[in-house]
Amino acid sequence: MILVVDDHADTRRMMCRLLQREGYAVESVESGMDAIHVAQERHPDLILLDLMMPDMNGLQVLKELRTQPQSSDIPVIMLTGSSDRNHIQEAKQLHVNAFYTKAHFRMNDLLAQIKTYADKLA
Repeated sequence: MILVVDDHADTRRMMCRLLQREGYAVESVESGMDAIHVAQERHPDLILLDLMMPDMNGLQVLKELRTQPQSSDIPVIMLTGSSDRNHIQEAKQLHVNAFYTKAHFRMNDLLAQIKTYADKLA
């Protein structure tokens, strides 16, 4: 199962539809706290995580995921509208698996990155 985490409902719906069309089981949540809870309870195969969210930003979520034994090994791909190099650097230090800026990524590139985890998702 892929967990989509984004505070914008339209983005969540679009990502879920796209991933379901590709044959993936998908769940979505709108907050960082919900993401942490689902990650620890359901251990998704992959998390698509937005950076900018109101309750906890994606970096805070990623840090929490990496410090908890139940979620430390879950692959995380971050998607963000920000191109701040500090965010990218911090995400890399927290062992993000991939980082895409929403303005500059192609959906085919994201799908190819997701497919690198396909063995776990099957």
